[in-house]
Amino acid sequence: MAKRLRKARLFGVFIGLVIIIVLLIILLSNDKQNEPIKIGAILSLSGPAAYWGEAIQEGMEIAREELLEEGIVIEIIYEDSEADSTKSVSAFNKLKEINEVDVMVAALSSVSIPLAPLADSNEIPLITTITSVEGITNKSDYVFRFYSDNRQYVDPHFDNWNAEKYDSIAILHLNAEYGYNIAKTVKDAARENNVEVVAEEQFNLGNSDFRTQLLKIKNKNPKALIFIGTLPPEIINAVKQIEELNIELDIFETSVLLSMDFIRESISKEIEGAHTTAFDFTLDESGDEFKEKFNSKYGKKPFFASALGYDIVNLIGQASNGKKMSGRELVDAIYAINSFEGANGKIEIKDTGEINPRLRSVKIVN
Repeated sequence: MAKRLRKARLFGVFIGLVIIIVLLIILLSNDKQNEPIKIGAILSLSGPAAYWGEAIQEGMEIAREELLEEGIVIEIIYEDSEADSTKSVSAFNKLKEINEVDVMVAALSSVSIPLAPLADSNEIPLITTITSVEGITNKSDYVFRFYSDNRQYVDPHFDNWNAEKYDSIAILHLNAEYGYNIAKTVKDAARENNVEVVAEEQFNLGNSDFRTQLLKIKNKNPKALIFIGTLPPEIINAVKQIEELNIELDIFETSVLLSMDFIRESISKEIEGAHTTAFDFTLDESGDEFKEKFNSKYGKKPFFASALGYDIVNLIGQASNGKKMSGRELVDAIYAINSFEGANGKIEIKDTGEINPRLRSVKIVN
């Protein structure tokens, strides 16, 4: 009898332990589900490309604060890439291993390209911006591009290209993946429009002296120059030196630098009649409420990079509702949104991972 009682007690203890373990698992699971989603943001916050990273960060913070007011808690951990590929990989690993983030945001082609395979192998969603490198979303099911692709920079100019007026062009582009990709797209578009590319010159990131390249271009006597850069000083110095060297040609910029107010103001005389591309946000066709909030918080006017950061955080908040998800679940939730209304207007989320705000060709007048 005593033996049976001992067995019954032991069995009871065993059952009790099983129940406790099950309850702990449920509680821990619920706690995990209730944790806020964590964003790891790998941005250039120092060095020559800090202009981009700081602007994106400012927009991200406004979105985070707005979502918090709605009861959606999102944590953002920032890492400085310095626009360097090696440092961006280190930042990715740190955010994954130590901070255990649920989704990554990265800016610039030099940063985003090496992170795409890491996002795939670790099954962590990666949303890239300020990167137009060809086919980056093809590298993984976990990679999105919230920016313009390489065709969007080029096609708006060539959609109404005057082949009689501009039957020959020169290309001056950044010596990097981004520059080569856009230059290739320009050459393809030129070929389609029976336009001859008579010169192609390169420059390094942050270059300030373009005189050697420009003199070579001048000797080829093109009717137009296609400029492909990424930093404000590049386009500012190039335009000033074109004027200085008395080179007569029209400028087409296949990026959005000349759409920024402070750049145009610094070279207002020299860029009259130049062509650039601009987002609806820049043309004051979207994002009015965000602009007011940004000016109230930071005391300045935002430009499109801040709007991109704002929209990316809002997209993540909308897809996740602020709750922790697996990488696959978050990817599927983003695709399920289908289209997104943000500071950049209404944007379609394509099944290729492309989320591309519209760009339009504009001419600078007065």
